[in-house]
Amino acid sequence: MAYTEPRTGGHIGRYRVDGDLKATAVFKRKRDALAEAEKQEESAKRQDWTDPARAKITVGEWYPMWLDQLEVSDKTRAGYDDRQKRIALVWDGVPLKRIAREDFVKWVRTMQGAKGGPVGDTTRNDTAKQFVRMIDAAVADDRLPRNPVRDRSGKLPKIPAREREREHRYLDAEDVHLLAETARDVEPTPERGRETEALIYLMAYCGPRPGEVAAFNERDFNRKKGTIRVVKAYSTVGGKLILGPTKTHERRTIRLPEFVANKLGVMLDDRNGRSPDEPLFRSPRGMRLRIVEWARKVFKPAAAKAGVDPLVPYDLRHTAASLAVASGATVLAVQKMLGHKDAAMTLNVYADLFDGDVVDLAQRLSKVAEAEVEDDAA
Repeated sequence: MAYTEPRTGGHIGRYRVDGDLKATAVFKRKRDALAEAEKQEESAKRQDWTDPARAKITVGEWYPMWLDQLEVSDKTRAGYDDRQKRIALVWDGVPLKRIAREDFVKWVRTMQGAKGGPVGDTTRNDTAKQFVRMIDAAVADDRLPRNPVRDRSGKLPKIPAREREREHRYLDAEDVHLLAETARDVEPTPERGRETEALIYLMAYCGPRPGEVAAFNERDFNRKKGTIRVVKAYSTVGGKLILGPTKTHERRTIRLPEFVANKLGVMLDDRNGRSPDEPLFRSPRGMRLRIVEWARKVFKPAAAKAGVDPLVPYDLRHTAASLAVASGATVLAVQKMLGHKDAAMTLNVYADLFDGDVVDLAQRLSKVAEAEVEDDAA
């Protein structure tokens, strides 16, 4: 049975957990100490008791402990670190036991970036959910009896949904040709122009992700076989390039259209002192190409000049899917080219491209049925 004892500055509560005598913190008022002791004792009886001392660590102290429990790539870890900067602005010095649902709701609503200023709903959603996962892990680690952000049924307060992805933009072959020629002329030298032209054709007809393009080395392109290997991918986190696995953690080899392979071959012929470990696509200073920077300086101005804007480099991946389907490629072939985990993902992402297949199938079935009826009539 819970009871109290006097201490310097007030009183402590005493209670038992599995026969072991425990003590609360010091309270100024005796009744507060007793109430806390009774609360802990009741929790022990329900078998959801956790040692309050383990909840004294702050959110900032818990973050690296939580992260060490995860097996994640450097790219994923960098993303966690980036979101943690926004979490730390409010929660870094807050003990786990002081987290309150109402404070979480207010923080999500007024969240700011690491450098101040508002954040978008996608950032707000991703950051809030990381915080929830951290506290869920603290519960699993017996630091809290339950996640205080969740209600008694386990539900979270409303978190703004991620922003809707913009609709897919598809270019036709004529648009791709115009864009590639225009971008070639935007570059300051013929050599740079040929490299940008080859890059646009590769992305528009083979669909590698921008991060995969940035990670290509010269050895990944096999000129004789007309193929390119997709092994790794770069992502930009906090202004830094992070090399990691591809999005699906799987390697693939893309067979290139002959004219694309020829464009890449001509591009490499321009170079002196080539090395298989050199980046396939380079910046004007000879460093690994940063797609974001290239898009700002070359791609977007070229798209505007060619009259195909608004356009982002990722739209060329969508274009590759569109051109492949238009040429008669199967879902499986498109999936393998794009590196989707399975064909279901390809259908989910590009369902609009396959709508025509349903119409064509219906028309073909009608013709089969009509032919059968005509045979019977004859």
